[in-house]
Amino acid sequence: MKELSNGQLQDDFLQSLWLQRMPPYIQTVLSASSEPLDKLAIIADKVSEVIGASSTICAATTVPPPSQSSSCSAQPTMDSLARQIQELSLQVAELTRERNSSRHQRYSSDRRRSHSRSRSVNRGSGICYYHRRYKEQARKCVSPCAFVQKTNSGSEICVIPPSPTMNKSPQSNFSLFAANNTKILAYGMVRKELNLGLR
Repeated sequence: MKELSNGQLQDDFLQSLWLQRMPPYIQTVLSASSEPLDKLAIIADKVSEVIGASSTICAATTVPPPSQSSSCSAQPTMDSLARQIQELSLQVAELTRERNSSRHQRYSSDRRRSHSRSRSVNRGSGICYYHRRYKEQARKCVSPCAFVQKTNSGSEICVIPPSPTMNKSPQSNFSLFAANNTKILAYGMVRKELNLGLR
């Protein structure tokens, strides 16, 4: 310990730490001596050699058996605790039952509401609930629905049915073909460079 401290700790402090870690029979012998720490270490070694590790001091105490009065007083406490646990268990079961029933009622009322909403079409606009709420992102549609999907939403090629303004545009020599091989007339052409990121 003295070497590990590199002289930074005083001998009195080291001595008290060192004595605390000695067995009780060595502490008894060394506490009466006023020698420096180095000499106390030599004395501790000699005492340890003489007494040896074979002699072990054991201490035992007897614990008196619990009296009848203390065991009787513990019984009402145990009964009270058991009663409280039972009451708490009933309260937890009741709360769980209430939560599950309210969750079921809320779920079924939400389903009824959404079901009725999905069937309803706004009479003024003729647009179904889904298109009113989600617009172009709607994944469902309830007919009759007058919602018109915008086809020109920034795509590179715009394919829409011809309108009166388009008929005024000259027809292009360029033609598109549908999947069933029907010809789609084109009214104008825009050249775009496509980068697929293959390089």
